[in-house]
Amino acid sequence: LSLEAASCMIRAATLWQSPTPLSQVLLMCRHLRIEPRKEPSLAWIAHLALCMPLPLGWTAHVATDTARRDVFYFNQALDTTQWEPPQWSYCRALIAALRASHAAATESRASSPRAIGPTITQQMLDEANVARRTLEEERRILLDPTRISSSVWPQREQTSQGKKQPSLS
Repeated sequence: LSLEAASCMIRAATLWQSPTPLSQVLLMCRHLRIEPRKEPSLAWIAHLALCMPLPLGWTAHVATDTARRDVFYFNQALDTTQWEPPQWSYCRALIAALRASHAAATESRASSPRAIGPTITQQMLDEANVARRTLEEERRILLDPTRISSSVWPQREQTSQGKKQPSLS
């Protein structure tokens, strides 16, 4: 399972509740030093950085000694404070790891004598199939008519007079 496919659930849930404007994703790309035109395959990490909740052990606090009342983050177990949300640091490290992995793969392909054109491995095909199945499952769940009807419209109950009335729950 690829990292991007694994992040689909949290990103989809966030998009379902409140869509993230493209301008915010592009600003986060800039903040994380992703160039969307050169590295479009990393843009999903910028969206993930906007969607991720605080990691366990971290708490947000408002600084009272600054005029702007900035937010800082504290981890009691590590006895660490920082101004940047910790999930952004995680995403920055993830980007560095993916870039290093991509550079190593590119270098090994370039050094092999038959490295003409892109090489599709079985792992790439498996990851694509998992991502496709995940998207199909999410689409099936989101578009399930029984789920929609039960959550949007209240169920009607039969009364003793034989008339249907909406439930109060």
